[in-house]
Order: sequence, then C-alpha cells, then structure tokens
Amino acid sequence: MATLTSTAATSTASVRYQEAGVVERHVRLVTGDVTLSDIILMVKIPDQATITAVYGSGNSPEALSSFKMGITGNGTETTFASLISLSVGAVVAFDSRDELAVPFKLSMTDNAVPHHGFIYLTPSTGTWTTSHTIDLVVRYSNDGA
Repeated sequence: MATLTSTAATSTASVRYQEAGVVERHVRLVTGDVTLSDIILMVKIPDQATITAVYGSGNSPEALSSFKMGITGNGTETTFASLISLSVGAVVAFDSRDELAVPFKLSMTDNAVPHHGFIYLTPSTGTWTTSHTIDLVVRYSNDGA
C-alpha cells in the first residue's frame, strides 16, 4: 500500500501557515497510478481545530470511481463520507451538507508529537490507473493554542 501526500495549491503560500482563527485550505490532487485502499493525505489539521466545512469536486477519466474521505490522527481514523462517486468525463461536486460528519473537533488523546491530523482520501471502487483530479476545500477554526 502506498501513501501519497498532496501539496498546497497556492504558490504564494507564506513560509508559515496561519493556524489561529478561521482557516481555509484548498488543495488539488491529480492522481497517477494509485490502487484501491491507498491513503492519500490531503490537508493537515492542527490539534483542537474544529472542522466546519469540507467541499470540493472531482472527475474520473475512464470509469465510474469512488473514494471515502475522513480524518486520521493519533493512530485513529474517522470516516466523514463512506462513498463519494466520480463520473466519467463530468465534474462532480460534493460538500459537507450532503453526508459528511461536520462540524468535527480534532482532539489528540496524548502528548505524542506531532499534534495534527490529516484529511485523507482512499480510493474505494473503479479504475485508478489513470489521472483523476480532485479539488478539496477544508475550513476549520482554531484558537491557536
């Protein structure tokens, strides 16, 4: 099983991200050859942040595909959406009002470092051997502590 990590979409990002107040992150993932159940880390979320919105869009070039989305941190996983389907040649939108379990507060259970989690995607069905595009926006609030 491979683990892929996405990168921030803006090239003008500052050296240090703002972590206090309301924060919105946008990432674009263009997959290559991934397999079902690979874990794709999308957005880093600090400990004690409350995720208030998760939305985005995606498409599949050759076959109906789907993925699940959740948050992982401190050795645990919480699934936000069990199945988000991508259509062939069409852009499909998804957001937290559909079935995602938000608001969600990330709370680490021990003092182990690092003190953050990740929003992740895991391909569930379909063919993922060609390029899929997924845009994801995550909004969270954090007191900066």
